[in-house]
Amino acid sequence: PDDNMFDAFEYAVTQDVAPQSSITFDFNITAKNQPVEIPHQITLIRNDVVILQFTQTINVISPYYATVVKHNFPTAMKTTWRPTVELTLKNEGSENWVNPTLKSTDVDGTLSWFFDWSWVDKKTVQVKKATIKPGEEVTFKFRIKPYWKAGTYPHVYKLWTGKQMILINGQELLERQTRVDR
Repeated sequence: PDDNMFDAFEYAVTQDVAPQSSITFDFNITAKNQPVEIPHQITLIRNDVVILQFTQTINVISPYYATVVKHNFPTAMKTTWRPTVELTLKNEGSENWVNPTLKSTDVDGTLSWFFDWSWVDKKTVQVKKATIKPGEEVTFKFRIKPYWKAGTYPHVYKLWTGKQMILINGQELLERQTRVDR
């Protein structure tokens, strides 16, 4: 089956249903741990005649989900600049973030092209000592230092709460590109 869709299935009722009475269909759905909208159609058929048909959408939400509220990542900068970046994220999931941690690397997981000595360590930009509840926002404020050579380089950011990754805008990472000029 497609990762974002359910398998089609039939549920047969082997008993009669009296007029003006109800029947309940119970079934379980297992979804991946990432947000997705899944449209599905329910059709009730008796003796090959469609009695009722409707389409419904199931919204799967991740318990650990962030949206970018605002940021000021530079699109271009000089090799001598050390700008301060502010990245505000909103907890759109259903779970608290305890001490959310922003990490940054290059796309291949090596040291970021924008690593600054003020970061917690080579891959940890900042840790917020707080609990961010669903609906609340957190702002990470940090400096970046561009690579010494002119070119366009990616910033890759990931957000964590403990050992649990938090999806950012539905993705495992937030990627930005910045041109560095001499």
